[in-house]
Amino acid sequence: MRMVLNQWQALGYPEPEYDNDRSRKTFEIRFPLAKDQITEQVTGEVTGEVQKFLKILHTPMSRSEAQIALNLKGQANFRDRYLKPALDLELVEMTIPDKPKSRLQKYRLTEKGKAWLDKYIGKGK
Repeated sequence: MRMVLNQWQALGYPEPEYDNDRSRKTFEIRFPLAKDQITEQVTGEVTGEVQKFLKILHTPMSRSEAQIALNLKGQANFRDRYLKPALDLELVEMTIPDKPKSRLQKYRLTEKGKAWLDKYIGKGK
């Protein structure tokens, strides 16, 4: 058990969590992924459209403001190719999550979205 834990950390991963029930002679190990690994998994799923959306989202924006900034006319196109994938990847969040159809609804970058932008697009771009 100790060797497995040491090897996991030697590979650069965070320390595993484990429970050991000596009376029943069972144990459970949870191996967390490194944050960089999670970000790299998301990168493969981020389309060019989502990248463009993230780049313009400096401050919270309504759907119509985002469409204007992206020079898009169709709501369905924006929703299906830009907004929904960004929400599904948790790169963008709603400012009023309890009321997704509110006329006051805006969208903003999550911490995950900001981290993705910093890592793959670079600050100030």
